[in-house]
Parts: sequence; C-alpha cells; structure tokens
Amino acid sequence: MEQMNFGCKWPRAWIIINGSPTAEFTMSKGVRQGDPLSPFLFIIAMEGLNVAMKSATSNGVFDGVHIPNSSICTMRYSLGDWSQRNIAHLARILRCFYVSSGLKVNFSKSKVYGIGVPPQEVSNWASPLGCEPTVLPFTYLGVPAKNLSFGGRVTLAKAVLGSLPTYFLSIFDVPTGVIKAMETIRRKFIWGGPTCKNSIHWVAWDKLTAPKSVGGMGIGLIRSLNLALLTKWLWRLKNEPHSFWVLIITGIHKLMGESNRLRARNPWSSVWNNIVKNRNKLEKINIPFEDVMRYDENNGSWVSSFVKDGEKCIAALRDRIERASFPVNDGNFPWLRLIPKKVLGFVWRAKQNRIPSAVAPKNRGIDLASTICDVCKTSDETSGPILVSCTMARSVLQSILHWCGLPVNEFQSVQNIIDYASNWGNCPKRKDILTMILFGALWSLWKARNDRVFKKVDVSAERIVAATKSLTYVWVKHRGDETTQKYDPKIFVFRIFQTVIRASYNKTMRDVFQTIIEYCAENCIILHQIKATKSIPG
Repeated sequence: MEQMNFGCKWPRAWIIINGSPTAEFTMSKGVRQGDPLSPFLFIIAMEGLNVAMKSATSNGVFDGVHIPNSSICTMRYSLGDWSQRNIAHLARILRCFYVSSGLKVNFSKSKVYGIGVPPQEVSNWASPLGCEPTVLPFTYLGVPAKNLSFGGRVTLAKAVLGSLPTYFLSIFDVPTGVIKAMETIRRKFIWGGPTCKNSIHWVAWDKLTAPKSVGGMGIGLIRSLNLALLTKWLWRLKNEPHSFWVLIITGIHKLMGESNRLRARNPWSSVWNNIVKNRNKLEKINIPFEDVMRYDENNGSWVSSFVKDGEKCIAALRDRIERASFPVNDGNFPWLRLIPKKVLGFVWRAKQNRIPSAVAPKNRGIDLASTICDVCKTSDETSGPILVSCTMARSVLQSILHWCGLPVNEFQSVQNIIDYASNWGNCPKRKDILTMILFGALWSLWKARNDRVFKKVDVSAERIVAATKSLTYVWVKHRGDETTQKYDPKIFVFRIFQTVIRASYNKTMRDVFQTIIEYCAENCIILHQIKATKSIPG
C-alpha cells in the first residue's frame, strides 16, 4: 500500500467508559459481497501480484514480451511468452503470492482457454497447472429471467448484456456475424429468454435499439458501441503521449514525431489497422471524421466536440452514431423518473399497438375463440378500445381528468393522451405529474383487463380510478424528489386520502377512517397499505 502512495499514518479511536478512556483501536469496516468497495480491495490485493511479476521479470525468472523498435518489455498482469518455462514459473509465483497474502488460487476450479491455439496444445499447457482445458464461449451463473418484468429485462439487456463485452469491443473490430449473434442473445432475452424459441417479438429490434430522442427505447446497438470505443483510442493516442500503451503503439508503427497523423505502418498489426480504419466507417454513415476529432494547426493539438472535462465522451459519440443510423423520427416519448420502467415500456408499446391484446395474437397466427372486447362488446380488442375508446376506458379517463380539475377530453389514441399531457400548461413539473397520473390510469386499465380475462374478476371504473390515485401517490412519494413530493398538496395529499374511503360504510367506520385520513394528510403518509383489509374497495 505504501507503493500505491497510501499514507503511513492511519486514524485510531478510543471510547470513554465511565469517565475513563479505553485503549486505542484501529477503525475498520466489514465489506459484504457486492459492496462498492470490493473492487478497490481487489485492486490493492492484486497490486502485490503485480509487484511480484515485475520482480520476476527483472530477475529473468519470467520472460516478458519485448516490443520492437523500443526498449519496452511488458511485465504486467502476467503477460509473457507462451512457453513451458513461463507457465511453470507462473504457477510458482502464484504459490508464493498465496503464502505471503493468504489468497490462494484454486487450480482445480480454474480453466485454461486458448484463442487461436490448437486444443491439444492448450491441454499440454493446462496439465502442469492442474487446470481443465476448455473452449469459448462458456456459461457463468445466469439471470432469473422468469421473475423479471419487461422493464427489468430491458434494463439488464442494456446495462449487463450490452456491457459485458465492453473490454473486447474497446480493442477489437468485432465481425458482423459476432455482432448479430450478440444482438440475437439480447433480443431473445428481452422477449422471453433464450429457452423460449417461439416467443413473440412484439416490437422491431430497430425501434428498441433506436435512441430515445427519435422515439426508440434507447437500448443501443453493440455496433455503435464498438465504433465509439475504438475511436476513443485515436483520441487518446494524440492526447496521452506518455501512456504505457502509447509508447508501445508508437514503437511498433514508428509514429514518433508525427503529431498530426493517424495511420498504421505495420500491415501485420490487424488490431491497430482496424482502429485506424474506423474513420472510413464513420464517413460511410455520414459522420465526417473532422466532426469527431481534427488537428488544429493554430494550437498544434487535436480537438473534438465529443470531449467533456478533457476526456473523450463515449456516450455522446455513441449517440451521434446511432442518430445517424436511425434517421426516422417516431416522435418523442416522456421517459420520466417518476414512472416505473415496466409502466413506461407498456405505454411505449401501447402507443405503437404492440401489446398482447386479443387481436394481436390472431394477427400472428394464434387462434383465439373471440377477439371482441369484453366491455363494449362491439369492437375488436386492440390497444385503442382497451385503454382509450371503450366505455370503461372513457369513464376512467374522464374521472381522472375531473379529479385533477381539468376539462373533460375525448381521447382518440394513446399517442393523443401523450400529446395532451406534454402540451398542457407551461410548468414542467405539472406536465410530469399529469403524465404520471395518465400513465398510471393506462396501467390500471391494463391490469383490470388482465384480471377480467384471466381471473374472471370484473373491476368497476370506480375501483380503477381509486387504484390509479393510490398507485400514482406511491410513485411520487418514493420515486420523486423533495420538490415533487410537496408540489401540489391539493392533488397529492388531501384529494388522494379523501377519495380512498367510500361513503358505503356505516357511520362508525367512516369516522374511524376519516381520522386516519386527517392524520395521514398532515404527516404525508400513504394510505395504500390499508387496502389489505378486505372490506375496503380499491
């Protein structure tokens, strides 16, 4: 830790018990699995192994990789020549590291993978280590996908499945076939998991991966991430001249003294050649390389419009690439923090008539007994009648607008509801709250429809309205910021608590719950939990 520039003085503490101080003790903190501090502790522990590898390389015990046209020899992270001597010494170094640190490598559970190496040769090298030779790819743990909502699947597909290959995407120009295979895995995971071979893909993959600014869900393409990460190296090459990897690249390709050029001189270096060729790929999708980075003759340096605080902003460059790949704008959609992602995903799909209504499976070759709406009994069940135009939907939406103190509006489609909320008033906070309430009404209507179809339970319009009020209050209470929670008490405290209890009870029950309402209204406590009592509707 001293070599990592940690201080030699650490704080201690003592406690006064009955007027007398105890002995000093060092303060410490336990770290659970998954704690954000865990990776930093791993880095500290691995620094000891890094020091051991450096010492072994400098003493000739471990042969590092020598870079041509340079005096640099890599001696980091166990990077060395592929030889029997190096493997044997690597095993001994790991055993010494175990004796000194207590961190033991379980070779019986470890595996050796060969990339571009014959399987027999991998087996020969794995035998001295006591490891099992195997091939890529491999399955590690897994995800309980059956218990995830559509919003949860989208989040994991974007944050996990789209980020796992980041290391390889940032170095190699991934072939088109590999990109398609990776996108297939993400697509199947979102629509039911890889085991569901016949799952219905309700929305086109292009719309799911399109940026939110053009009406997509913003999952992002792996190809755009690959291009953005590879382009980053061109920027870092010219702005980090003293970095270890820059010295290696400049030595291999003889780039010393060429501050205003980007090219690869060594034809055998396919990795760097592919990185340099990215400028041609960007120009093919109508993104001039000068917009990404250019050499300023006046300042004698490279400048870019995608630089934030001196660092290359990968997210901004990726968004620019994706907007160039999706020129069609399908309209903006309010992706609000106040609303859960599963509800946002449902309304986004309903806007495009891509929800599993009775008509949708029939259009995909699935035979159903009837496609008529169970409420109005006059039209086919699509997203329009279920959520907007049938008698139940109109009654609920009109009651919600009346509750909010707004004039009654006859909506024609889900898109019409979104436009109504986004164009109402001039205050952004009020627009967000109205959008949240209307989306909550659509979600409550959909849940009531599912209860009616699958559980044979009829839900009245009054119960749907009451459920919408309590549900939206839960959202604004637990997902909104402090200003949103206290924004309009007339709507989100007094009215909500006053309408949860109905006048159908006897006088004693009304008096009891009226007292609870007044207490909750004063202390901003949600009454949603009282619904557990069977005698209370909504």
